[in-house]
Amino acid sequence: GPGIPSRTAHPARRPSLSGGTPSCPRGSLVTRHLVPGASRCRESPARFPEAPRPCRGSGKESFLCWSGSAPTSSRQARCQSTLHSSWTETAATPRSARWNARRAIRRASINWLREKLEKHGVCIRVLGDLQLLPLDLQELIAKAVQATRNYNKCFLNVCFAYTSRHEISNAVKEMAWGVEQGLLDPSDLSESLLDKCLYTNNSPNPDILIRTSGEVRLSDFLLWQTSHSCLVFQPILWPEYSFWNLCEAILQFQMNHSMLQKAREMYAEERKRQQLESDQAAVTEQLLQECYGPGRDGQLRRILLHKRSSGREERVQGFLQALERKREEWLARLGTASA
Repeated sequence: GPGIPSRTAHPARRPSLSGGTPSCPRGSLVTRHLVPGASRCRESPARFPEAPRPCRGSGKESFLCWSGSAPTSSRQARCQSTLHSSWTETAATPRSARWNARRAIRRASINWLREKLEKHGVCIRVLGDLQLLPLDLQELIAKAVQATRNYNKCFLNVCFAYTSRHEISNAVKEMAWGVEQGLLDPSDLSESLLDKCLYTNNSPNPDILIRTSGEVRLSDFLLWQTSHSCLVFQPILWPEYSFWNLCEAILQFQMNHSMLQKAREMYAEERKRQQLESDQAAVTEQLLQECYGPGRDGQLRRILLHKRSSGREERVQGFLQALERKREEWLARLGTASA
């Protein structure tokens, strides 16, 4: 099986692949794990604190792992239920005992965050539609995200209640919201803007995506972000994943580094070319409407191109700031409710 408002993980920096060497990529690492059966589901939460450990000291600053998809089938729903029980440890208990257990787990979670995450400077982000989760679990996640938001040594993203198609459709809705609010013009909508509206907007695209358990499919996981990533499929299950398995994945990345880098650069150039052509077409139409003939007054054309580009950039930045505030306020309200 697959992996809010919080791509693999962080607000402060966006390290790029070009910042490191092929033997030590400085982008982000993604792992997507199939954990079959209820017993495996119960083992998974215990592995998350250890997830970034193999990457510390390797030049990686961003790590993402899958915890659960949006429950679209009875099997996934059962696994979600098992994971929820594992994370909250409240299944099959009396109401008063369940409430006390939840309070105790919240206290233990905060203590664990302060001791372990503060020690290693790990910032946690949870990617997915948290509103699909039970309210108490939403509050617990919000508390963890809020408690670690200022750490910046390592970024751990956990995909929970996540599917890539839902992420992309949600990004489209966010852009539509921006147009409705008057923050964006319809002409501002682009691939680049959609990329910034994804759950992974604060993180670099992954250098490596690792799929464990022997499955050789992405299963609706990071479809947008991994178009130029090294995909590694390994037979080992997530609870047994080790440093040496990671070394094997990095070796595959090394062998494909040049090809991946070239593909990324070509794609970036194509994006710029398409945006420039769109701006030039719009400016030409504007000049024709103002009775200027084609090719006349090159200086005015350059001024209009610059004005159009700077205006779009200003609107986009204002929209992204408003979107970030909306997400942060939602998390803050959840965190306050759980206090």
